[in-house]
Amino acid sequence: GRRPTSGPAGGGVCELVPQAAELFAAFAQAAEDQTPTGQVVAMRRLIDQCEALWLGAAADLEASGAIADAGFGTLASWLRHTCRLAPGEASGRAKVATAITGGPGGLGATAEAMGTGTLTWRHARVIDRTLGQVPVEHRDDAQRSLIEHGRTLDPGQLRRVGDRLVHCFDRERADEAAIRRLDRRGLSVAETMDGMVSVNGLLDPITGSLLMTALDAKLRPTCSAGHGD
Repeated sequence: GRRPTSGPAGGGVCELVPQAAELFAAFAQAAEDQTPTGQVVAMRRLIDQCEALWLGAAADLEASGAIADAGFGTLASWLRHTCRLAPGEASGRAKVATAITGGPGGLGATAEAMGTGTLTWRHARVIDRTLGQVPVEHRDDAQRSLIEHGRTLDPGQLRRVGDRLVHCFDRERADEAAIRRLDRRGLSVAETMDGMVSVNGLLDPITGSLLMTALDAKLRPTCSAGHGD
């Protein structure tokens, strides 16, 4: 019959409440003597840990049949309608939930890293996508490498590392994928009837990163912002 699987923290959905309470208690104890900056960083890690716990619990619900019994065909559709997630967010989280709880190409090591707040669910999504393009016999080593890089990189940076990793294993396939991405590029800039400027497009990772860096620098407050004379 159907039965729940184990989530990242090592328990079924029925253990969600005590595990969440344990995470919050650990945060409260550790953050009490930290600086405000340290507390904010610790809270972010707690949020990521809770996300991992939540995804494991959601996957348990699907495995138990509860989601199907509620009339939903997929975990993604359930997340979208009951948790009010955007379609892309719901789909991405559902795929990660399945992967970290023993789905195809299991991400056991990634799940452990998520459980400690080392990786976010978006890091896990990058790892899952990357491993799907890596030969089976090399996936464990690739996963360990990506987890290590993920400790210091954001998901976008980790994706670029993953692309290079895939290129090492299958250069022809990676080149074909890169060409397909480049073929999708495009940018349109037009002035509207009321004088506004409409910008729409799709940039490759490098160009997009350069643009976001330039915009961030342009929009960042100056050192004197918020201070009097």
